[in-house]
This record gives sequence, structure tokens and C-alpha cells, in this order.
Amino acid sequence: MYAEERKQVIVDLIKKRKKITVLELSEYFSSSPGTIRNDLQALEDRGLLKRTHGGAISPDQISFEHNADEKEVLHLAEKRAIAKLALTMIYDGDTIALDTGTTTMELAKLLTSKKNLIVVTNDLEIALELEKQENTTVIMIGGTVRRNFHCTFGAQSMAALSVIRVDKTFIAANGVSVETGITTPNIDTAEVKRELVRISGETILLCDSSKIGRISFMRIAELSDMNMLITDQHITPEQQNILKESGVDVKVAE
Repeated sequence: MYAEERKQVIVDLIKKRKKITVLELSEYFSSSPGTIRNDLQALEDRGLLKRTHGGAISPDQISFEHNADEKEVLHLAEKRAIAKLALTMIYDGDTIALDTGTTTMELAKLLTSKKNLIVVTNDLEIALELEKQENTTVIMIGGTVRRNFHCTFGAQSMAALSVIRVDKTFIAANGVSVETGITTPNIDTAEVKRELVRISGETILLCDSSKIGRISFMRIAELSDMNMLITDQHITPEQQNILKESGVDVKVAE
């Protein structure tokens, strides 16, 4: 079996089992543990699994989260389309909140076309992007920096948000499900996201279609708390109907 064939079988096995050990794979392929570890490293580099001590798990497990650099290259065309549609929901003079995330970053890049905006964010990269825009006032929410995710969280973040009100919040999530609602893997960022929803007159969920039907670790909000969900054209008709039947206003970015 060629190396790439072996890697594909490893991916298929992890999809079925959700987790597997180096020893199991070594016996399965009659290969050395070193060879298997190299395969797992290569597959992790491509975002197809998450290495653990002694083995690997599926990246779809509810507690797994790609870091900011990994997220940046995933579904980029879809995220840009979503951001372009989201921009039409923003008007000159608005006060908005941008949640941390790569889709919200794509939206931040487009705000140069708007005037007299006030933007609240806990995302360091988004704040740096908006600093370049002369017509935008940036309010950076302080707190503890979440390493490798370019955002802040904690008591200071919550205290700062508690005295702010915004017209619209654009929020991101790792999972969207009719049964479970809007979810994310991290407890600390979930707390900030919930507060961003609470302080907003209108909440718009920006979510590429790969997140729909997934369930992550911590619930942020119910679907009914969202005024709108903007996703990409790869959403299936069945998914769209289920969301609309639950009362969600779904907009599809072409």
C-alpha cells in the first residue's frame, strides 16, 4: 500500500471510530509506530485529524477546535461570500460588535465602504485591521488573551461588555443545530459570545455550511435568539428547510 493510500484509510478509520491509537494502526497496516506517527503528523497538518498522546481523534469531536491560523484557510471563499452579504446589513453610523472569528475578520476588511462606524470587538486581529480604517472607531474589549486564538476573555471582558449596547452583533460559532442551538468548544469564549448576544439589538449569525448540523461543547444561545443566519450556497435544501421551520431567517450568500 502506498503512503497516500494508507493515510486515506487512516482518515476513514478515524471518521468511523472517532479515535484510534498508534498501536492499533501499526498492527492494522503492519507498519512501524514511527511510520504511523509521521502519517498522523502529516494528516494533522492538513486538518484531517487531531493528534493525541498515543494516537489521534476526529477533528469533528465536540471539544476540538482549530486555532486561528488553521481556521483562516478553511472554507475561505464561502466566508468571503458570507461577509459580503453581511455587509449589506450594516449602515453608516451603526454601532456594531464583531465576535472573534475568521468570517467576522473578512467582514471587518469590508467596512472601509462604511462611514462613522463604532465597532466593538474582543478579537486582536480584527482590532488591528479596523485601526487602519479612518472612518471607524474601534473599542477593543480587554481581558486575558487566549493564546493562538487572538482574542480576549474573562472577568475584565465581561465587565467591559456589561456597560455597552450595540445595534447589531455579528457572531460566529462552531456548531449550529435546531436541537442544541448555537455552540462552541471553549467555555471562556462561550461566555463572551453570550454577552455579545445579550447587549445587541439584533444578532446575526455568520456561519459557513460546514457548521450546520454540528454540535460543539458549550451552548452560546438558542437559534431563536438569532435574528438572522447567513450561510453559503453549499447548505442543503433539507438543512435550509429545517432551519426555516424552526423560525430562523436564513440568508444564502451566492
